[in-house]
Amino acid sequence: MQGDSSRTYPKKNLKLKFFEDDSYKKKLKWKPKADWDKNHKFNLKANYIDATQARNLVNSELFAKATAITPFEHNSQKPLLKTQNLGQMEGFPVELYFNGSYYGLMTLNTKKDDKPYGLDSDNKATEGLTVESYIKWDDPDGNVEGAGKNYATILQDTTNPVLKDNFIKFLKFIKASTDEEFKSKLKTYVDVTSVINCMLWGTLAQMHDSSSKSMIWLTWNNGLDFYITLYDMDSTWNLYWNGSKLTEESAASFDSKNKLAWGNSNKLYSRIFDNFKPEIQKQYQKLRSTVWSNAQISSAFKHFINSIPEEAYEREQEKWPDIPSKNITDFAQIQQSIITRGNAMDEYMANLVLETDPLEEIKTRLTNLEHNGTTQK
Repeated sequence: MQGDSSRTYPKKNLKLKFFEDDSYKKKLKWKPKADWDKNHKFNLKANYIDATQARNLVNSELFAKATAITPFEHNSQKPLLKTQNLGQMEGFPVELYFNGSYYGLMTLNTKKDDKPYGLDSDNKATEGLTVESYIKWDDPDGNVEGAGKNYATILQDTTNPVLKDNFIKFLKFIKASTDEEFKSKLKTYVDVTSVINCMLWGTLAQMHDSSSKSMIWLTWNNGLDFYITLYDMDSTWNLYWNGSKLTEESAASFDSKNKLAWGNSNKLYSRIFDNFKPEIQKQYQKLRSTVWSNAQISSAFKHFINSIPEEAYEREQEKWPDIPSKNITDFAQIQQSIITRGNAMDEYMANLVLETDPLEEIKTRLTNLEHNGTTQK
């Protein structure tokens, strides 16, 4: 079985490993699609909470498009450019049968391992760290292994000591640096725009866990610098984390106290929000005018949902009548969420720098007056 909370659902996610021999010694590496990397490990995702089966994969594709138009800030991150989907999972819908018995509608997905992230399992300087704790994610002790761990490694069973030391150094910097130090030195530790992309998508899509357990910290040089990306995007577009209801928070609930995905539960997000507002605003406007427009997002969902025959959806819901979201989500609901949320966030982001940093606006106006020779006025 695959997953965390999803293990408790009646319909299971499954890990697949393929072998050429009955003794499971010789790995069978193959491509389910021509543009995929060869691998012998894949996941069959039940997508039990999402009756459309679309959220996880469509959101991943949309996030990959943002990565494609966002320049990297560190040369070490270039291996990500050679991956099949720029650090995001890919997949396609299938119907699963066991010995002729129908099990349900699934998606066959790439697996969270070295291939999707451009990592090398034989090189311990390359690693992906996942966040395992909601509360102490920024623990400067960097507990990455053992009982009660706050972080976990994707590739290695034991964390490389050099990587662990560098990671702890980064966590201490996030927690203890002054605002001036944070603004001037953060880029030496992490690709800041990669974090901003995660913040923006998590807020736009109302993504559960985007500031904690869905974060992946990637490094190709023992943690000298990190690149942040997201994983597991089914609890989005107003769908509650277990699919039982649609979230009721107002799409317009953006303010300095309730920062949503930029909230105080994630100190890195919160400090970037406080210190990089112009960069956040600029990146948001760039993405919304290109790959994250209402039309682009809605079209991606429409295409995926239309790729699944209605008969397949009907077989799925007959097999699993207790799918929690079957009566509350469909393309129309997702489209409404995209447009309502997008328009509200557009309005908020347009005024982000002006509303939250009036001193910067005053400085700009004084500079303009000086240039016009009207300083006295």
